[in-house]
Amino acid sequence: MSKESFAAGLRELRDKTGLSRNALSKKAGLSRQFISQLERGLNEPSWTTVQLLALALGVDYSELAEPDLQLPDEAPAKPRGRPKKGAAAKSES
Repeated sequence: MSKESFAAGLRELRDKTGLSRNALSKKAGLSRQFISQLERGLNEPSWTTVQLLALALGVDYSELAEPDLQLPDEAPAKPRGRPKKGAAAKSES
């Protein structure tokens, strides 16, 4: 989810519910400044923050999701990173 699409969606939902930033911040347990930063696209929310906002707004989490988000066409070819310790020793035996 991009910060900009989340910001626009959050602003729109807050306006629909008729909550001020202050009222939303109190319901969600977040600071008014943080709500303002989210709505201006200055911060990206954590999953916990998304859940708190959805509950406070009385909407499903999907209402805050990016509408055009799609899965990638292909999965990565091979796992990235180092193999786990002992994996090389087991395969050599």
